[in-house]
Amino acid sequence: MQAVEQNGIAQSTRRDSLPVLLSFAVPTVLSLLSTSVYHLADARFVSSLDAASSAAIGVAFPLQVLFQAVGFTFGTGGGCLVSASLGADRQKDASHYASLSLLSALITGVSIGLVGSFLLQPLAHLLGASGETVDPSVAYLRYLLPASPFLCASPALAQLLRAKGHPWRASIGLCAGNLFNILLDPLLIRTFALGVAGASLSTLIGQGLGFVYLLLLARRSGESALRLKDLRGGLLNKERSILLRGAPSLVRQGFLALSTLLLNRIAADEGIATVTAMSVVNRLFLLGFAFCAGVAQGATPLIGYHFGGGRIRAMQRTVKRAVFLSSALMLGLAIPLLLFTQEILSLFHADAAAIAVGTRALRAQALVFVLHGVITCTTLALQAVGKNGRSLLLAGARQGIFLLPLLAWIPARFGRASFIYAQPVADLLTFLLSLPFLILLLLNRASVNPRNSQDTPSPHADRRD
Repeated sequence: MQAVEQNGIAQSTRRDSLPVLLSFAVPTVLSLLSTSVYHLADARFVSSLDAASSAAIGVAFPLQVLFQAVGFTFGTGGGCLVSASLGADRQKDASHYASLSLLSALITGVSIGLVGSFLLQPLAHLLGASGETVDPSVAYLRYLLPASPFLCASPALAQLLRAKGHPWRASIGLCAGNLFNILLDPLLIRTFALGVAGASLSTLIGQGLGFVYLLLLARRSGESALRLKDLRGGLLNKERSILLRGAPSLVRQGFLALSTLLLNRIAADEGIATVTAMSVVNRLFLLGFAFCAGVAQGATPLIGYHFGGGRIRAMQRTVKRAVFLSSALMLGLAIPLLLFTQEILSLFHADAAAIAVGTRALRAQALVFVLHGVITCTTLALQAVGKNGRSLLLAGARQGIFLLPLLAWIPARFGRASFIYAQPVADLLTFLLSLPFLILLLLNRASVNPRNSQDTPSPHADRRD
């Protein structure tokens, strides 16, 4: 069993080349794209109901970001330790980290779902619902919260499968859950006339089926996704290590949820058209960002594996390729968004006022798309090599350190409607902050020596390739 785990990632990394990176990046991009398409499908089907229902899914979006935060925290944190352990030929540690990470994601998801289900109305108000958007927001949350264990555990399990060298199985499982979700949307929203509640019920059923399928794919890989017998000895120390590695993901997604909540509140003051516009723009941004994040997440197991085995030059080459590939993809995506902005937005809403606001916001965001290649790859690479402090700083920079103050300062200085420019300005500042860290990572071998990094389960010194 352990030999299977070792061989999966070991066989994938026998050659240090761009095709190896692509073999991990392409399926990861596809899985993230499917998630973005599912969010856009929700927006598209619900937009045919009424403006209040369309705004309701934007109101609930921070909660979905929170679910992803939990999944990425345990999945990326545990995945980094799994790949580094396998690189150091410590298979038992890899199995232990994987099982503990998945169990932690499941328990956290269940806890969030139980608490939130008893506080539907207060939660809707907290998320920014007001007036005519309260009732549809409560209806949407009613079935979304029971789906939280699947929405938390699925991305965690997918990242753990990637860390063990099975990126395509991870992608197929996630895509299957999102496909079930999309197919159920029109059936439950229109055919069964459940309205906005049908959109969240399709999420509950679709993501539940997707998680079960992921578990089956994990077993087909020759390994069990969750082995309780592995959860023995040193649980607190290993949980601490997982949380330290995963903390940047938690901070990044947590601040994203907080900033989205603040954006919802500012947009609500501008009117329902602005809420609707920003909901669509945020989903379009996530669709584009899936390419960048997919390359970075796909590269993370390779970076961790090379680092765990002391192959520093191979690790640095992987980082360079990931930055170049993700930046090129984001630049290519920015061009159609800038040229066909109104046409793209009109696919999701017919309201002229919403399209006008969305056009300004989406064009401003597209102008800085290319910067995310450096930001995202640098953050995840630092996470993979155990530079927790630096990774934590970059993870919190865009949404927290820069965006939250900008959301207060820009509207006060240039008028409330100018809040849509806070995000691209935050992107530019985060890019400037990340550049020195990327240069140090690529040029300074001593700064990424496994012997100098916290929680690196590698016994190896900094040996040559």
